[in-house]
Amino acid sequence: MVPNAITSFSLLVGVLAALRATQGEFIDAGWLIVLSILLDKLDGTAARLLGSTSDFGMQLDSFADLVAFGVAPGVTVFCFISMDTYGLFAWWHSPGGNVLLHAMAGVYILGSCLRLAKFNVMTELEGPGSVFYGMPTTYAGGVMALSMLVALNHMNVGFSVGVLRVLPVVALLCGFAMVSNAVLPKVTTRTSKALNVLQIACLALAYICGFTRSFPEYMFCLMATYGLVGFIWGYIHRGEFRDVLDQMMDSDDAEPVLENA
Repeated sequence: MVPNAITSFSLLVGVLAALRATQGEFIDAGWLIVLSILLDKLDGTAARLLGSTSDFGMQLDSFADLVAFGVAPGVTVFCFISMDTYGLFAWWHSPGGNVLLHAMAGVYILGSCLRLAKFNVMTELEGPGSVFYGMPTTYAGGVMALSMLVALNHMNVGFSVGVLRVLPVVALLCGFAMVSNAVLPKVTTRTSKALNVLQIACLALAYICGFTRSFPEYMFCLMATYGLVGFIWGYIHRGEFRDVLDQMMDSDDAEPVLENA
């Protein structure tokens, strides 16, 4: 019950984030998405510590992730651009820009849905595994939320205004990245004790920042560092995972797994 309760709360937080975005409260929406990210990490940790992992929990987690890291960020970006509270997005209100805005938000949400379906299939094929195949939805949600929060914190900097203007493009790129086969190592226990201490310290500080709604810059830098180092490592070592990727791409093998699930 404990991990499923945390997952359910994460789903409701994601719904609240989308609702706050429709009301024009974008800073609230961004921080609520960040809170869902922290809860997503917490429910997995609770399940492992309590020895209470289950197929039901995995399916519930997928639904929560779709809402919190797919629908909520997509709705937030769409509302942020379409409401244009800061008067920065004139081009996106042109006929062509408006169509692209709808399409890019749609691609992001669809990409998160496909990514979660692929994750469930991969879990059935090879178990939990040590890497992700494609950008995780949690990571994509963090990119969207923290990019917006950091940029809004530094509106006096021209670069930040540029970041806000291209948020739909960032959403589009994340949508494609989620359905890619890029390899990203998971944050897990390492053989090096010093590295484990560093990971714990970084995560603990991230939880403090997330729960106190402070220093999104730190959380963004932490996420960017993990993504940069992780995807480079994954590219270098992609050959080690070739067999799994080939199996994943074989639809004949995947369909029975989906039917049994």
